[in-house]
Amino acid sequence: AVGCAVALHQLRSWLKELRQARVNRVHEAGLRIVREQLAAVALVEGLGKAVGDARAVAERLAASADKLVAILDSTGNSLQEAFADACVDEQPEEDGRCVEDFLSAWREVGQATAAYRCRLVEAAAELRAAADRLEEDRLACMEEADQLSSALGQAEMAAKRRSRPRTMFLRLTRAKRPTEEEERAYQEHLEVQRAMTDASLQRLAARLEEMRAQAAKITKTSVDVMRRPARAVGEKLMTLKAGGIAGLGPRTKMPTGQHVGALLRSITTSEGRKKLREQEEAQEAERAEYAPAQPEVTMTAPPAEQTKDGGWVVRGVY
Repeated sequence: AVGCAVALHQLRSWLKELRQARVNRVHEAGLRIVREQLAAVALVEGLGKAVGDARAVAERLAASADKLVAILDSTGNSLQEAFADACVDEQPEEDGRCVEDFLSAWREVGQATAAYRCRLVEAAAELRAAADRLEEDRLACMEEADQLSSALGQAEMAAKRRSRPRTMFLRLTRAKRPTEEEERAYQEHLEVQRAMTDASLQRLAARLEEMRAQAAKITKTSVDVMRRPARAVGEKLMTLKAGGIAGLGPRTKMPTGQHVGALLRSITTSEGRKKLREQEEAQEAERAEYAPAQPEVTMTAPPAEQTKDGGWVVRGVY
């Protein structure tokens, strides 16, 4: 009895697998017919893959931002902790102030790095939220497209079965054969379903195209948002470079936003203008020292080229 029960269970499982395999074959055959009749099916599939690839790019950018956050977190905190005691005002001597100014500059680099790290965290979170919304919309569009294709595929397979010749079983059971009017009405209904499915797929394709453009725009905007705050770190590093090259002693503590105002105040006085001229001459002399010497060529006439008909045309920049 136990053996019979086990055999019966295996038989039922085998029959169930056979039925499922037959359903899958019929479903795939219907989808092949739909793909052959409607080009919008392949278009929707291609656009869905393109949107998925764009989302993968956004995910890679967010993952890279997380790595940068970890690096900047460690670097910013280390610089701030290492030079937390640097203070220019407590050093009476010029060389001491120069050293403390250099160390304070590196501490400010750490502060700018920490601020940049916070902005990266926000940008990565916003990017992930936008990518998740796009993925939800993409999956909804692809699910709707699969439902439309499956429904039309089932209708196509039903029409194909109706057009087959009657088998002996149908003749013996005396199944009623559809009349010409019923067959014509069924074909008209099938044509309407095809048109509606094609219109719906075209609408989904347009929606997916918009999503692909939106994904590219989101990624580009996120890159710009992540890149823009890095200028503050670059400005702090350039301050170190400028202080080391000029050799004019310790730099003056001045926020970046007040630089233009200080420059205008210097121009309004004769002493300030003289000092600015001296600084510009020193910078020019330094650049001229490292710049390669180039002979100066004087152009006395515009560059011209003779044509075949005896005329001339200008070729070049003058």
